[in-house]
Amino acid sequence: MGLAITLILVSSSVALSQYLFNTWVSINAGSSPASVTIGDFDKDGDRDIGVANSTVDSVVILMNDGNGKLRIVESYSTGDYPSAVVGVDLDGDENVDLVVTNRQANTVSVFKNSGPGNFPIRSDFPVGLEPSYVSHSDLDSDGDQDLVTANRADNSISVLLNDGVGGFSDRQDYSVGDSPRSVVCADFDGDTDLDVAVANYRSHNISLLFNDGSATLSHSHTLASGQFPISLSSGDFDADGDCDLAVANQISATISIYKNDGVGNLGWLYDYATTEYPHALDAIDLDNDGLQDLIVANGSASSFSVFANKGNLTFDTGVDFRTVKEGGSYSLAGSDLDLDGDTDIIIANTYSNSLTIHSNRGDGTFHSGSHFPVGLAPYASATSELDGQKGGDAVVVNGNSNTISVFNNYQKGAFLSQIDYPTGPEPRYVATTDANNDDLQDLVVVNTGGNSISVFENDGSGNFPTRRDYATEPWPRALCSADFEQDGDLDLAVVNWAGAFSLQIFVNDGAGTFSLKTGYAAGELVGNVLPSDLDGDHDIDLAVPDRRTNSIAIWLNSGDGNFDFITNYSVGLDPFSATPCDLDGDGDNDLAVACSGENRIWILTNSGNGSFVPEATYPTGSAPSSIIIPDINGDGYQDLVVTNWSGNTITTYVNEGDGSFTDRIDYGTGERPISGSFIDLDGDGDLDLVTADYTSNSFTVLLNLSIVCDAIAGDLNMDSNLSIVDVVYLVNVIFKSWTIPGDMCLVDVNGDNSVQLGDVVYLFNHIMKNGPSPVKSGSCCLTLP
Repeated sequence: MGLAITLILVSSSVALSQYLFNTWVSINAGSSPASVTIGDFDKDGDRDIGVANSTVDSVVILMNDGNGKLRIVESYSTGDYPSAVVGVDLDGDENVDLVVTNRQANTVSVFKNSGPGNFPIRSDFPVGLEPSYVSHSDLDSDGDQDLVTANRADNSISVLLNDGVGGFSDRQDYSVGDSPRSVVCADFDGDTDLDVAVANYRSHNISLLFNDGSATLSHSHTLASGQFPISLSSGDFDADGDCDLAVANQISATISIYKNDGVGNLGWLYDYATTEYPHALDAIDLDNDGLQDLIVANGSASSFSVFANKGNLTFDTGVDFRTVKEGGSYSLAGSDLDLDGDTDIIIANTYSNSLTIHSNRGDGTFHSGSHFPVGLAPYASATSELDGQKGGDAVVVNGNSNTISVFNNYQKGAFLSQIDYPTGPEPRYVATTDANNDDLQDLVVVNTGGNSISVFENDGSGNFPTRRDYATEPWPRALCSADFEQDGDLDLAVVNWAGAFSLQIFVNDGAGTFSLKTGYAAGELVGNVLPSDLDGDHDIDLAVPDRRTNSIAIWLNSGDGNFDFITNYSVGLDPFSATPCDLDGDGDNDLAVACSGENRIWILTNSGNGSFVPEATYPTGSAPSSIIIPDINGDGYQDLVVTNWSGNTITTYVNEGDGSFTDRIDYGTGERPISGSFIDLDGDGDLDLVTADYTSNSFTVLLNLSIVCDAIAGDLNMDSNLSIVDVVYLVNVIFKSWTIPGDMCLVDVNGDNSVQLGDVVYLFNHIMKNGPSPVKSGSCCLTLP
């Protein structure tokens, strides 16, 4: 054993991601965010956010922690009804100041940045009637930034010239078309000074005003537009050295492109169809090809569209990206929020009081998870290891197709197989359980329209050829599996919406055959049913949410699978789903309840004997439909995750370890997520999410980013290849006391929680004799595909 090899040691990378899933993020932005701007307010090298909140007359500041995570840190009062905000250095001190238009006060407010990111002084300057938009540019070529507002009520723009220190006593108004809504400054006529273009909403045209070099504007000509132009943007779209123009037309739902001939004559070329109700438009190079693409926020459609620039003033058909459902996407801004070299997008969603953050993949498309088509009206999902192969598996219930879809073996962003199985009528729920004690996960499906449950037996390879049906009371809705009789096999509890018994217990004979033991009247409109030892006596009790009485019913197990009703605990409106877990780390199981009627999570803490006390409530997205309690960031504490049916999101709260939770973050899903479940799909040691998306007839996979892992079990030299060099390295670790390079799973290749000669033999046999693969025994290590 005298051989030693000199290697460069590279430890495995394990880090917490600020945002946990590979999709868009929704965060709180105050009340009715009407406009958003981006700037490095505190001069720490990352991008912060300013938001105008129209209904509460304020502008809020969200600071970036350096990893792209934003949080409201301050709010400043504005004038009446702030409608637009822009960040710009007005006084030459290299700090980004803020300018806000106050639509009902007929003013602009200037907030000087005193550094770092503080805006203590506000100065108001009068403009025309109902300013709806503001742009900044050096109109008089004196080296500072002037302001131009679009004044919708008196059909004018106001030009405010900067005195060099951020004061604006010199104002000049210019008449334009009817109800101007947007203004852009650019050198349209090629004379090196900046001209102005204005979108006139009610006269359906664009006013073009040329600058004489001293900030005096003259009306050049008027361009016809589509119906109700509301936003415009300028850029050199054909790379010929002059400024072209793009206009978003709200009612005709188009973007109009105007080509510049180089001396300020702008000619209409063509229109591109957008999603309905386009509202805000910008020109940004999203794919880093040197050409400015177009991006438009689609107002009430709750989306934004990207039109990729193909060169020569032509654009691809728009590609839509979803934001918060019914959020009202009325403003946008772009910047490199995560400092990865491409431009990300922020959308202000007025009706949902949120900002959505859309991370650019680098090619001009945006992270939104992965979506897989299934049958009609998927009602529920479950995840488990079904086929014994690496890569997690998923099951989705298709309520209007009377099938379940089984997806096996997730690898490299896709499942290797999909098989559909017929169920009873109108399946609404699915769970996994080992019904016949063969150490394989079987499936149990609730057939709401068939008044039955179906048990699908796993054949050992993730296929389910055998199905047995059992009759229930009318309209069964959900079920759970646990050993209620304490006889070593898993029984079933089923909740029904009709009939004499809304709770039924089916006991297992040990071979996977079930029989009805008893039934209970447990409520009129029950949600799901929760198995847990609630009173600390080591048997499995039940908690049942009752949506009609807005309460949770506690049923304690007598030890033999018979249950006694104890009491009901009042919670919020329409408790749609609940789940048990020890949230505060005191050794007993608490309850978390998603109340769909009031968009809140209720936490009930366990006193240790099965009695509960309401502890706290937390807001969710719109219409929470299911609640899950996984450890989503790998810190050993159970967190809160809720699917939001009407918001197209999940809401997450991270547990601090004492039962309190960090700030809420929402993540985007498919359309109408009705349920969710967690499993490590990609084998990187953290829990990924699968949601059943009812309206889009699909399910969504959101990969967890909390553990960034590049370590492969047995790959000691970290070259992503298993070879005899790794065997030699392992010998040196064991017999030469070399340092273990990172995680234990690198060297414990046989998974016995020790490092010894057996690991050398195991790794040698795998490499040289095609023996079994190294065992992924740690929290980070991957196995080679």
